[in-house]
Amino acid sequence: MFKDSREDIYDINVGFLGIFPRNIRVLIIGGGSVGFLKAKGLIKQGINNIDVISREFIDDFYKIKVNLICEEVSIDILNKYHFIVVAVEEYKDIKAMLDNLNKLYVICADSREGNCFVPVVIKSRGFSLGITSNGSPKGTCFLRDKILDSVLRYDEFLYETRRIREEVKMLDEKDKIINFMYTDDFYFFYLKGKHNLVLELFFGGFYDKGSNKKKHACTGSGR
Repeated sequence: MFKDSREDIYDINVGFLGIFPRNIRVLIIGGGSVGFLKAKGLIKQGINNIDVISREFIDDFYKIKVNLICEEVSIDILNKYHFIVVAVEEYKDIKAMLDNLNKLYVICADSREGNCFVPVVIKSRGFSLGITSNGSPKGTCFLRDKILDSVLRYDEFLYETRRIREEVKMLDEKDKIINFMYTDDFYFFYLKGKHNLVLELFFGGFYDKGSNKKKHACTGSGR
């Protein structure tokens, strides 16, 4: 029987760390097509504070909102950024500087050479979702489309329950209310347009869907 005895290079251990895009400074090294595609992808994720450094830039860079720096890469420049995308073929010296600075960085020429990666990100009103298929961009996009078919139906539900959560988070019964909301039963009543009535019956009517303000603290059920 055929047996592949090679090391499983696809068994990649990855983790996710969320960021607030407006607080992150990003540098892309390389003014070619790879750097451009990375810039476009980061902009789609809401990261707008992006600088691109290179001696030359393809014309596409002048069509997007990035700051172009026509200089050589130096350790002083790298030290100004939180996250760096290395989109050039010759990266060894840059990698050494980044490791010395303890920066988060991606090596486009070989993803295993970096210390992080950029997942495909889905953003909607109710949730944000990061996806990777551990090294296959096309596989990640395939998986994204499959997941979207399942999760987008919960988008408005998650948006609504998050809004209610903000109204109850200072109440004594907040944990009971929140646990009650995130269930299949409550989702069923949401689809029927009866979720506010159910909260009224079980928790005393803290939620006023007309004014979107707390009427009074929860004091019990049935009133």
